Amino acid sequence: MGVLDACFLIALAALVSCSNARIAQTSAPFPGISYALTDEQKNELEKKAMAGDAASARRMAHYFILFEGDERVGISWLEKAGDLGDIEARGTVLRFFRKGGDEDKKKTLELEQRWGIPSSVRK
Repeated sequence: MGVLDACFLIALAALVSCSNARIAQTSAPFPGISYALTDEQKNELEKKAMAGDAASARRMAHYFILFEGDERVGISWLEKAGDLGDIEARGTVLRFFRKGGDEDKKKTLELEQRWGIPSSVRK
């Protein structure tokens, strides 16, 4: 092998190494990244939710469930949205608790009563 061939192989190896490092540094974002919030955004949404804005409570739920991966905290925010009249949030919360054990079943009954869901439509 000549000097030119050796230089070519060294350059090729360096190129492949750099490409692999770049690929490792630029991995694809995970799906929940679009639900990320800054601390300032979280504080603002929390204030709005606590003041009665159901959409803000729902956004907080999305943040915790889809970005943080904390389902229980997210469900508590959806419960808040349900308390504020968000019918879709109520359905999601009830489905979540219906899947659980005895304590979750008690919570389901409590929520159905609190939200005025007639026993004839309870599942």
